[in-house]
Amino acid sequence: MATSEQVEEVLGKEILGIQQEYPGFSIEVLEMRVRDVYPCLSVQLRIRVLGELWEVSFDYKGTEASLVSGDLDPDRVKYLGFLMRTHLFEWWDTKDTEKASKRMGKRLN
Repeated sequence: MATSEQVEEVLGKEILGIQQEYPGFSIEVLEMRVRDVYPCLSVQLRIRVLGELWEVSFDYKGTEASLVSGDLDPDRVKYLGFLMRTHLFEWWDTKDTEKASKRMGKRLN
């Protein structure tokens, strides 16, 4: 099973940096920390959006967590990075209206 550090290293290549959903809007992922890998993949991101700094946490269970529970297959890691980017933009769009989304993020400035 991969360690938190190993997952952080390979997943960081997929998720760190500027992520763009559509022209004119992007989320910059500044830092990523993997707190746990198994049985729940817990990831904490520090991001910048429209000049605001945020800390966002994602907890993946089941299928998503199993993507990195064995060997770190490049295709699975790439898919998990895609899922995380999708969830990050969903979080941004719903953080002000949905309680579950609101609990996932904390504004730092």
